[in-house]
Amino acid sequence: MFNSVDGMHISIPNDEDGMVGRECPVAECEGYFKIKLGTGIIEEGYNKCFCPYCGHDNTQDHFFTKEQLEYAKSIAIREVQKALRAETKKWDRKLRSSSQKSFIKLRVDYKQSHRSIAYYAEKELETNLVCESCTLEYAVYGKFAYCPDCGADNTLQILMGNLYLVRKLLVQAKEEEDPAFQEYLVQNALEDIISSFDSFGRNNIKLITKNTDMENFSISFQNITKAREMILKEFGFDIFNGLEETDWEKIVVNFQKRHLISHNDGIIDEMYIQKTNDKTAVVGRKVVITPDELEDMLEDTETIARILQEGLTNWKSQKNSKGG
Repeated sequence: MFNSVDGMHISIPNDEDGMVGRECPVAECEGYFKIKLGTGIIEEGYNKCFCPYCGHDNTQDHFFTKEQLEYAKSIAIREVQKALRAETKKWDRKLRSSSQKSFIKLRVDYKQSHRSIAYYAEKELETNLVCESCTLEYAVYGKFAYCPDCGADNTLQILMGNLYLVRKLLVQAKEEEDPAFQEYLVQNALEDIISSFDSFGRNNIKLITKNTDMENFSISFQNITKAREMILKEFGFDIFNGLEETDWEKIVVNFQKRHLISHNDGIIDEMYIQKTNDKTAVVGRKVVITPDELEDMLEDTETIARILQEGLTNWKSQKNSKGG
């Protein structure tokens, strides 16, 4: 009776950028992201999807959003109603014809209830990316780790994107004629470098230690000296391996300057001098940061990030080889 709806195909609409929403099916996550169909892995039969936030993987049909399912359900019900109405009319004609000369007249009617289509709009997201491994175009909220198509760890790509924005901020700072606003821009640039690196480091630790005896290991990279010591102790490598000690001293100074700005209105105290051995610092005066200092810091930050990721990856490989 319902052959007219067999194999129903319902298209999920894209947003204005050609992206379609996805939602992680894991109840503890339910992270929302978007992908551009036709980009990424285009091998015939490949149908995998990864949650960029928690790493859960399954086939694409497990990642429909609740809104998409409601939309598809409303379309399907309307199509079924149309099919029922058409089939009921056919049945009614047959009954009327067969009972035309009978004492009992037969007929059938179908009363259709009105159901509106559950239209929806995809959400706006913070970060748009192209995976360096598989070229998938996708969009996510700020913090994530995996490519939704190939599952690659893209934390370094995110960090480099954030540091690129900092470089643009420093260009603006150099051109700024108002000293107060220039200082504001430079301080924001310093904050962005450190917070981006901290996020990168934490996410890498979380990814690498997943399903190991170090899974609950906690670390903050905002205290770079302590973080260096903890990485060396727990993972067996130095995040400043191969770099000059003078570069390390500059990194420590800038991290401590950021601490002063965040917690002491940028005013130098005895603790700052003890931790940095900054010969130019005077207690009670305002700490000074220049765009040139931060440009050097950007280069060192990228280097440390690559050393950290490579070191953690090697640690995980050695652990897997030992079966630990």
